[in-house]
This record gives sequence, C-alpha cells and structure tokens, in this order.
Amino acid sequence: ADFESGDDGFTYVADPDVASTNNLWHRSSIKSVSPSHSMYYGLEGSTNYNTGARNAGNLQSPTISLAGVPPPVVLSFSYALQSEGGGVTWDPATVQISANGGSSWTTLITTSNAASAALLTPAVNFAKRVVDISAYAGSNIMVRFNFDTLDADANSYQGWFVDEVVIAAGKVAYVRSTNSIPWGHADNEWAMTRVFGTNWQDLRYETVDPVSLFGGNTRFIFMDGSDENALEMGAFLTNNMVAMSNWVAAGG
Repeated sequence: ADFESGDDGFTYVADPDVASTNNLWHRSSIKSVSPSHSMYYGLEGSTNYNTGARNAGNLQSPTISLAGVPPPVVLSFSYALQSEGGGVTWDPATVQISANGGSSWTTLITTSNAASAALLTPAVNFAKRVVDISAYAGSNIMVRFNFDTLDADANSYQGWFVDEVVIAAGKVAYVRSTNSIPWGHADNEWAMTRVFGTNWQDLRYETVDPVSLFGGNTRFIFMDGSDENALEMGAFLTNNMVAMSNWVAAGG
C-alpha cells in the first residue's frame, strides 16, 4: 500500500479508549516515500497532534489472506515519527496484528518500553522497518497502526507518517565469505534472527547459486562486506550485477 491513489483498503478505526472524533489518521501529502502521499497521524495545518485533548486512533488494514503462503512472511513499512519522549513512556506508537478478525490484537512492534515486543525507534526522516510475521502464515490477518497521546499534554510534536506498507513472502538470505569471519557477524546474525526469526539462509559468496539467490522468491538479502569479505563481495557483485539489478527492479 503506497496510498497514492487512495486509502488502499485501509480504514480509520476509533481507539476504544477515546472518542471516534479524535482519530487523526488521514491520507496526507506533507511527506512521503512513495511519490506524493502517505498516511499521517496529526493535523495538516499545524503538523502536530495537539488538539487540546487526549487523542488516539487506529489505521487498520483490510483482511489479508496468507492461506497457502509458506514462511518466511514479513511485514515492512516506512515511517517517520516524532512524539513526546520518543514515545517510550508517553504517546506510544504501536503496530499490531490480528488473526481472528480483530477480536484480539498482538503487538508486533512499539515505542513503549512497557511492552514485550520489538522496539520502534523515533525517526525524523523516513526509515524502514521489517517485522517477521511467519507465525501467521496460512491465516487471514489484519494489521493496524495505533497512536495514543494518553493525555492532553506535550502533544506539539510532528506525529507519525506511515507509507509503503507491504506484506511479502519469500526467501531471506545473509551472505558472507567462507574465507574469513567478518567483523560483527554475530551481531548481524542476531539482527537477522531478531527480524526474521529462524527463517533465513546463511550463505557464502563462493558457493551460492546466483540464479537461486536473485530468483523471484527471494525477498531480502543482507550482503556482508566488512573486513576481508569486501573482496569477495566486490567480485560477486561484479560477476552478478545484471542479475542483482533485475532483482531490485522487480521489487527485491
């Protein structure tokens, strides 16, 4: 969903704790990743969410069928977010998922330090987040973006822009060299597991099949070029630049 031609099936759903008239989600052209539009939680005129009262609301997707879709499955979105205290204690921004038609919701990622979920960090400029939702493969799901000021105070921050919301299935790969262990590889592997769970492949430049790697079923590739891996990565890219360019152009 890039929101260029409309709401793309997303709806503005009231937060049960706040009157429906206080939901500030709407389609906006203030800033975006896609050419001209995104979804914005805030006021167009003041570019903040200060209404003089507590406000909250949900931007909710239509039902999305993952029937027959094998893992890994990921949710990705671009966002820009500025809120009171970074949203850690106040003004939380939260992404949730439901597999029962909205009867209950599970938090995937949030700015709040009170939830046992992945942390969503503030971003002045657009950043991209990828969240593993492989546990929901085979289900019918809905996703929602919830913002809640919790009170009427300190609400003169920019708010939350969301764009390029995508759910994608396919292979995920981390590629490095067999000749040396790159600096920080343990952190990289931890990050891959944090985002994708165990649903990713650990591959090597010297042995990976480029046709398979850059095939249509591959959604995400992390190429490690630190330390001595730089030579192997450079050679691999030189030999496979056309295939990689075509993969990127097709949405990889």
